[in-house]
This record gives sequence, C-alpha cells and structure tokens, in this order.
Amino acid sequence: MGDYALYKAIQSFTPPSSDATSLEFQKDDVFEIPVQSPFSTSEFQKPGWLYAYNRRTGAEGYVPVECVKLLGSEVNNTVHHPSALGVAVSDTDTTGKTETTHNIAGTFFIKPILCIHCKDYIWGQGRVGVKCNGE
Repeated sequence: MGDYALYKAIQSFTPPSSDATSLEFQKDDVFEIPVQSPFSTSEFQKPGWLYAYNRRTGAEGYVPVECVKLLGSEVNNTVHHPSALGVAVSDTDTTGKTETTHNIAGTFFIKPILCIHCKDYIWGQGRVGVKCNGE
C-alpha cells in the first residue's frame, strides 16, 4: 500500500444504509491510511473523511476523522545498498587493489512536517538521512 499512517478507532461507527462508501468499524480497530501530498486532489475525496484499510476486517472505505486518532506512520524503507547501513563503499581496480571512495554515515535533518489533518506545520520533528564523510 506504500507509505501510510496508522490510526485507531476511538469509537464504533455504523454508516447509514444509503452510504456505500463508508466503513463500519468497532472501537480499537486499526486502519492504514495512505500518506498523500497535501496538494494532491482527487474526485474521490470526502471532506472530513479519510480513505482507510481496516486491518481487522480487510475492508476499504471512508472513516470519519472524528472517530479515529493517529497512532504513527510506517514507511516502506528498503535498503537497496550496503552504504545505507553505514558500510564503507569501495572500488576495486584492475590490479585488485581496493580503494575506499565513500564513508556513508547517518545524519539528522531538522525540518517542518506538514500535518495532513490541520494543514499546519509541526516543528521539531526530523528525518534520519545519510551523508558521505568521504576521504
């Protein structure tokens, strides 16, 4: 499902029978809600509602914002290269001699994060990244 935020139901909800797009759920159900750009637009968006996947039932649909609370986020972080783990990257030339060209180390970047609910910035959060401490 890509990058998503986890939400927990703080109360049960049963949609009206005329609403086929909303989910019925119980208190304490956990939802996966896709993380989207605040600038993206879709004809399927419903103001005050979040499109969610219910982990308990496997159903997808809209849930009212006032019935859920944010638990956290999960991002599909796949390590594609050993340097992402802080392992020195080296090159081997035709003579078999190894020369280290990069020394990748973790770092911390401070930047504001835009809240998808209130559309305001949250300061003090950061993101772990990597940088080269090359020779």
